[in-house]
Amino acid sequence: MPLDFPGFALNRWTVRAFNELYYRMGAWKAGTSLVDWDSYFYPLDSVLKWNRIYGRRGFAQFQCVIPLASAREGLTELLKAIADAGAGSFLAVLKRFGPQDSAFSFPMEGYTLALDFPMKAHTLDLLDRLDAIAVAHGGRFYLAKDSRMRADTLRQADDRVSEFQEMRETLGLKAHFASAQSERLSL
Repeated sequence: MPLDFPGFALNRWTVRAFNELYYRMGAWKAGTSLVDWDSYFYPLDSVLKWNRIYGRRGFAQFQCVIPLASAREGLTELLKAIADAGAGSFLAVLKRFGPQDSAFSFPMEGYTLALDFPMKAHTLDLLDRLDAIAVAHGGRFYLAKDSRMRADTLRQADDRVSEFQEMRETLGLKAHFASAQSERLSL
């Protein structure tokens, strides 16, 4: 991407046109074929500096996982909130996770939805709304993609936070492994 797109370039119409084109290109290649895993799992990485599509303001990423029992209702509510806000995500990924048994990892059995939103006047309000919906449906968040969640939201979503804090204290990691995110989330 040779330049930053202007802020108005990424909107519901251009995203819709891109999605239509992307779909038609995939339909054209119908059938079974082998592809390398990098192009399959990381399609945007073939476009150097793809993040410039979002313009100078950049974008915010959102990813949550909602348990199977409430996934249909929760995902429907998330998508409705996005549509009501007139927002669109240039990139959206929906995956189903199987059962998990890790002490602190993000996944749980359910569906995860990952979205990228261009930073605009109301983007942070929308993300707060999406946080509330995910929490209401028993969801939790992928912290590797978080840049703005509040500490109280994390604690509402994940009852393992106190165990994680205790582990960091016990192992003496709090002083050595810290970040702006860990400070913002009071970890």
